[in-house]
Amino acid sequence: FSRRPLGVRPGPLADLRSSSQRHTTATVYCYFKMMSIDMPPGKVIAKKYVLGDEINCGSFARVFEIRKKNEKEFTKVLKLAKSNELDEKFQNEVSVLKCCRGQKYFPQITEEFSINNFECIVMTHSGESVADYLARNPSQTFSNPNILRITSSLFKSLDLLHQLGYAHHDIHGGNLMLKLSNGHLIFTLIDFGNSALAKSTLKYHSKSIAVNININYGKSEDYAPIDDFINSMYCLTKCTGIQLFNKEEKTDVSTVPITTFPYL
Repeated sequence: FSRRPLGVRPGPLADLRSSSQRHTTATVYCYFKMMSIDMPPGKVIAKKYVLGDEINCGSFARVFEIRKKNEKEFTKVLKLAKSNELDEKFQNEVSVLKCCRGQKYFPQITEEFSINNFECIVMTHSGESVADYLARNPSQTFSNPNILRITSSLFKSLDLLHQLGYAHHDIHGGNLMLKLSNGHLIFTLIDFGNSALAKSTLKYHSKSIAVNININYGKSEDYAPIDDFINSMYCLTKCTGIQLFNKEEKTDVSTVPITTFPYL
């Protein structure tokens, strides 16, 4: 979720470049539908966390940096959900994060609590999104070595998530996170509010989930774990600079020959 650039040493990770570096290891997520809430920097939450700058804001979440009162750096993350408004998304997030405790490729939840009609989750910060890296890079691409690193990590994270019994349902560049640690690229998969049990019969709702829809999913409206991988391929092709579809044209996928999509 973080939109702050990350500094990078010259070398195999050079396409993750920026002009500044900030040592941030956690973040705050606020679940609610663009409602007004007074969250100025410096505000103390739960008597122990100090609010930092707002990092991002979406239809269901606002994102802030936080730190403990006795810390100098903003090293924590908080997700704030309006009680009784987005209960299902919040509980999905908590359930998946708890299942992923101790697992590589996922944020680590540290605590959850309620305050002033909001449900809160504290978790580790995962860095900056693939979408933000691409937007900042003049070429809007990653190097081939980094595309391989991202692909390998993404597929391993999805395989593990499916083994734990869940499908993600919301794979896009904003939910694929990267950060550098001692010269190594660290990948994290985030945002499990739309997740469901892998064997769920959940249907696709175009107004609630922002995904790149593959042909099978688009035809049947049923979401299966394999769709996480197929949607991943759309994201990864963007990392190479390839635009698979013309967004200006609406296409009836039922009329497109399957040979047009040899990777499916």
